[in-house]
Amino acid sequence: MSQMSVPYDYLRLTVCDVSGKSRGRILHRRHDEHVCRTGVTVGVGVPASLQKDFGFVIIPDLSTMKAISWDGGEQFKVAEVICDAYWLKDKTPVNCFPRYAAKQQLQRLANNGYTILSGFEMEYMLYYKDLPASGRCRMHHLDHTKHSAFLYALDNGMHNAGVDVENFHTEWDAGLFEGVLKASKGITAADWAFTFRSGAREVATKHTDYEVSFLSRQETGEVGMHYNHSVLSVESGENIFSDSSKPDGISDFGRCWLGGLLKHSRALSAFWCPTVNCYDRLHRPRRPRTINWALENRLSSFRVKADTDKQGVYFENRIPSGSSNPYLTLAATIAAGLDGVLNNLDCPAQCPDTEEPAANSKSANTLPTTLPEALSALQADTDLVNILGKELVEWFLVVANRDIERCN
Repeated sequence: MSQMSVPYDYLRLTVCDVSGKSRGRILHRRHDEHVCRTGVTVGVGVPASLQKDFGFVIIPDLSTMKAISWDGGEQFKVAEVICDAYWLKDKTPVNCFPRYAAKQQLQRLANNGYTILSGFEMEYMLYYKDLPASGRCRMHHLDHTKHSAFLYALDNGMHNAGVDVENFHTEWDAGLFEGVLKASKGITAADWAFTFRSGAREVATKHTDYEVSFLSRQETGEVGMHYNHSVLSVESGENIFSDSSKPDGISDFGRCWLGGLLKHSRALSAFWCPTVNCYDRLHRPRRPRTINWALENRLSSFRVKADTDKQGVYFENRIPSGSSNPYLTLAATIAAGLDGVLNNLDCPAQCPDTEEPAANSKSANTLPTTLPEALSALQADTDLVNILGKELVEWFLVVANRDIERCN
């Protein structure tokens, strides 16, 4: 097709389901003209109560076209395009899909004159011959050297796919690695995180004895997906979180945004920590426990940081787990933050700069300790449910409750 600049023999049509999994179909290029215009049907587990009699199709967003160098081998060239879901009868969007929810929140932000600049820190456990691929030593080059064939293949594959990994390194826990994605505007940040997570698993299958896992709590440690973000003015490009006249550098807008995040954190924990396993990661030493914030404090749930490139203040949300859906993290962050801004919410004082600031917290100010508790908080936060969409929340609850049943 003329709009497609990436050469390929086969095209992967990919959609993100509510769990963050990559679903879709593969077609030969001889069929792309028709399929990219009309879409294809997929089975992704949307509850029957949300489906219409005429079903839905996924249609490519051609701006997301990228080469997938880890698929097809030397013989075939493969490309992938991220799709959105539309009702088959009238081609209107299916609003329960996570990417659509994220785009809707981005539009709300744009309607108020702003855009978001954000990036994910992609932690994952790397196993070699069923053992952790690194020791308990952060940023140790020897562990890179031992597994350079996989690590460089992953980074090169991401580069070919247009995903900009700024750097990668080992983390504190045995087997824990991290790829830091460059901050980008709008939906791109979530698209990159979605591609990285599915791609990392696939790259591992091409390397004998390697396995990648994003499971939140594992035998040797915990896996997170921290989310860094700031809000910019569409008109001027200025970082709206920053105000050099304030003692802490945080603008009134930024404090209201942070107030919204803090207000809705118990409810949003369901999205940020969407499985039973996720709650074995929280409430541990050096892990999120209390709903709080602090300047440059790695133990707070929301860490406020000053960009070294002088681009201003940005917030690091340390709550999301490796199992979180990046589109839901993006959507939920904007929904909560914008609620704080539009309602001029107060932001409490930052937590004390102690070794363990969460140690003396009260239950009303703590994150949920179980998935059922988080789901109850989500359902009780009717303002947030209405902002994000009841259909999206309904699909999410169905999947989350299945995980609870499976683990009981």
